Amino acid sequence: MKFAERILRTFRHQSIDQIVWQPRIMYWYNHTVRPTKKETYDKVKQFMPSEYIGKEITQIYDDLRASIRYPAESLGLPVFYSQENKDSQITRRGASLPDGSHILEIKTPFGTLTEKSRNGYPFEHLVKKVEDLKAMEHIVSQSSYHFNELMYEGAEEALEDYGLPCSYYFRSPYMRCVLEYLGFEKTVIMLRRHPREMEQFMNFLDDWDRKQYQNAILPSKLKWLNFGENIDANLSPPRYFEKYLVPYYEDRLKWIHKEGKIAFIHV
Repeated sequence: MKFAERILRTFRHQSIDQIVWQPRIMYWYNHTVRPTKKETYDKVKQFMPSEYIGKEITQIYDDLRASIRYPAESLGLPVFYSQENKDSQITRRGASLPDGSHILEIKTPFGTLTEKSRNGYPFEHLVKKVEDLKAMEHIVSQSSYHFNELMYEGAEEALEDYGLPCSYYFRSPYMRCVLEYLGFEKTVIMLRRHPREMEQFMNFLDDWDRKQYQNAILPSKLKWLNFGENIDANLSPPRYFEKYLVPYYEDRLKWIHKEGKIAFIHV
C-alpha cells in the first residue's frame, strides 16, 4: 500500500499492511540540517547523524520510511491562505525590542492593539481589556480564508510517495481567544467579569468561522482536515471543553463528513 491509502483506511477502520508513522521533523531539520552559518552548525551538529548532512528533507523521510503530514511545513506548499480586504482601514507596524522580543502594533478604526512576542510566541496578547474586543472583531471581519488549488496540486504531486495533503487552519472561537487574542488567563477572567461581551465576541467568531467553512474549507480538495487546536486539560478544562468545544466539533464534523472528508484534532 501507498501512504495515502494507509491513511484513509486507518480512519475508515479498515485493515492496513503497516502503521503510518508521520514524525514532524521540520523543526529539527530547519535547525540542524539546514543551517549555513558555521557557528550555528557547530552548536547543533551533535543532534544530527553525519549521513544526513546536506540531505533534502524528503531524503530523510525516505531513510525513516516515514510519511509527511503537512506539505506547508515540510515542503513549503500551503494549501490555505488568509487575505485581508484592501479597504480594511488596518495598518500594522512591527519593531524589534532591545531584549530580543518583537512588538506588533495594529491600528483600526476602533482602537490600537499591541502584541509582544518572543521567538514567534506572544507573551503579551492583543486584547487586554473588554474595549479591545471591538477592534479585534474588526480585524477578523476584514479577513477571509481561501483554498489554493495550484498549491494543492503541487502538494499532491510532491507527496505521491509520502502521504496525502493535509492542513490545519483557524482554531475554534474559544481556542482562538486562549492562544491568539487574549491568552488563557485573560480569557478566563473576561468570561467571569464580562460574560455578555465575551459570548458576543465568540458568537461573532463562530459566524465568521461558518462562512470560511462554506467558502473555503468544505469545497477544498483536501480529503482530511486537522483541527489545529493545541488542546490540553489545562487550557480547556472539562467545563469549558463541554460548553465551548464539544458543540463546535460536533457541528463542524457533520459538515465535514457530509462532504466525504475526514477530520482529526491536535490534542
